[in-house]
Amino acid sequence: MPLLINYYFVNLLINLGHTVTDSKSIPFPVSVAVPIIFFLAF
Repeated sequence: MPLLINYYFVNLLINLGHTVTDSKSIPFPVSVAVPIIFFLAF
């Protein structure tokens, strides 16, 4: 179950990252690295 919750939050952060990337505020690698770091943190 915790893995499923982590998967949900990772997808949420990835979607958030893509939204930010579309607005060109943050470089694409940052939007990719944040969900990975978040996933490794748990």
